[in-house]
Amino acid sequence: MVETERVEPDQGAIAAVLAACSNLGDLNQAKELLRHLHSNANLEAMTRKNIVVENAIVNLHAKCGFLDEGSRIFHRMEHKNLVSWTAMIVGFAKHGHAEEAMEMYRRMELDGAEPDDVTFITILVACSHSGLVSSGHECFTSMAAEWEIAPQMDHFVCLVDLLGRAGWLDQAQELVETMPFEPEPLAWTTLLGACKIHHDFDRARVLEELVLERTPQECGSSHVLLSNIYVESY
Repeated sequence: MVETERVEPDQGAIAAVLAACSNLGDLNQAKELLRHLHSNANLEAMTRKNIVVENAIVNLHAKCGFLDEGSRIFHRMEHKNLVSWTAMIVGFAKHGHAEEAMEMYRRMELDGAEPDDVTFITILVACSHSGLVSSGHECFTSMAAEWEIAPQMDHFVCLVDLLGRAGWLDQAQELVETMPFEPEPLAWTTLLGACKIHHDFDRARVLEELVLERTPQECGSSHVLLSNIYVESY
């Protein structure tokens, strides 16, 4: 590292290295880096003076699954912004703690931070994988009603996945067919995937015809998925 050459890294260098470890998801390198920071009084003091560095540290802990330590550092921060809150929400969501992600989102609102479109995608994914249909739907509705954020295709696909995983296939299909823009192929294949989960083979056959009619360029992927559904039906 730079410090072995007795050159003290600045805050920008620390933030960049932390971000690189987060993006790579390299747990071993992350642990080594964090140990190095915490063992050096000058470096640790430096991290507490810059919100960019603090956010990078929280993000690294959260992404790598060190949620207790990440939470401790997060709550220690004197100042927090949307990046700070989103880092913890993503961490909880990524590691299967949807309730904690929702609680962090509620605290963020109370703190006065305004969520953005990425925040909502994260919450919707967390709710989808944990079966929190009511919380996810409430979150989706609040985007426009409370925050004046127009849901985009990614948000609709997340909601389709949420409904589909929970077995609400009628509602999921209705959402795909009535969303305010032409659904992307991913919306249809997400719905087909839900049919596979819940063994709704008749609906899958009908959906494949719709996929072929509306998005013929995706016929290959839909055929593969439908074939898998057929295999599971026998």
